[in-house]
Amino acid sequence: MTFSTQLKKTGALFTFWGVCIWGRGFVLSEEVKGIIESVDEVYYEIDMKEMIDPANAQKLMPLMMLPDGKTLEDLYPVEKIAVLRQKFNKAGVPWMIVEKQKPLFGAMTAIAMAGMKQGMQADKGTENLVYDYAKKFDKPSAGFETMEFQMSLFDSVSYDMQYEIAVSTLDQLDSLKGTFRSCWLRFSRGSKRT
Repeated sequence: MTFSTQLKKTGALFTFWGVCIWGRGFVLSEEVKGIIESVDEVYYEIDMKEMIDPANAQKLMPLMMLPDGKTLEDLYPVEKIAVLRQKFNKAGVPWMIVEKQKPLFGAMTAIAMAGMKQGMQADKGTENLVYDYAKKFDKPSAGFETMEFQMSLFDSVSYDMQYEIAVSTLDQLDSLKGTFRSCWLRFSRGSKRT
């Protein structure tokens, strides 16, 4: 599930890809391999060298958590906590995993767990496939953003809005399962529709 668009500027051709970072059974087409082979450098949303570095994951974990040891119970009234607990429980996400996470990251945890239950893996997503293939040709890579910058964007969203997004995301998890399944079936059959 990759889309691409090209932009020509001052004689240089830029190819932009939007990708599914989780996957199962994805393979790169010959066309995509040809593009990778023809470029001088591969850019990702976040440089894959940064994404796969275990030290970076260690630095990011605290940024996903609420500050000062707070929990969601410190942010929201009892009624909102009851809603979150019920929705995370329905999604199969233990409360102890998300109770100290910022609400957006709790929702992303639920999405990741739903994907894993369907056999999706981060290391099987198209970004990893592109990265692994580009390494065969010693293609340098870079990112448009850093992980820290992206995390700061999430922090610019108020906790009230994060609550609304988390509730909406958790409400849609059942339909996302169907969407994942539908997209996977189309992809595995070679359909171009996504």
